[in-house]
Amino acid sequence: MRQTLYPLDSVLPHRAPMILIDGIESWNGQEIRTYLTIGPSCPFFIDGKGIAAHVAMEWMAQSCAAFVGIEAIQARRPVRVGFLLGTRNFSAALDWFGEGESLAITARSVYREAGMGQFDCTVYRHGGKDELAKAQLTVYQPDDLASLVDGQTSERER
Repeated sequence: MRQTLYPLDSVLPHRAPMILIDGIESWNGQEIRTYLTIGPSCPFFIDGKGIAAHVAMEWMAQSCAAFVGIEAIQARRPVRVGFLLGTRNFSAALDWFGEGESLAITARSVYREAGMGQFDCTVYRHGGKDELAKAQLTVYQPDDLASLVDGQTSERER
């Protein structure tokens, strides 16, 4: 098992079995590099096929969440829930990620302000430069999740 820079359950608001990445390789305040290995114990794994390429969007989103989670820990703030608002220009060089493939995911911060953010994300074969999937993700992390949820409930009741 590879070493991870931070335990995933300390930087992600997710819990097993929905933590889909295996670890954090590096983080420098501008970019995070996470990793995973495709296997039968992975959520969304299908025998004989592996994992469908569109699941890479969630790997990218969890990498963005880990990026923000590390920032929170370093600032001595709690790790908070965020939302994937949109995905632009998703492309994949294959339909399925096969069993045993070792992957690296990068998420580079492009824009961040008032809880909104954009990240350029790429999935590579680990140790190589083969770009297997990429997208730009738009994310949102509210300052007060309870107020946001309460506001949505009030809107529906009207």
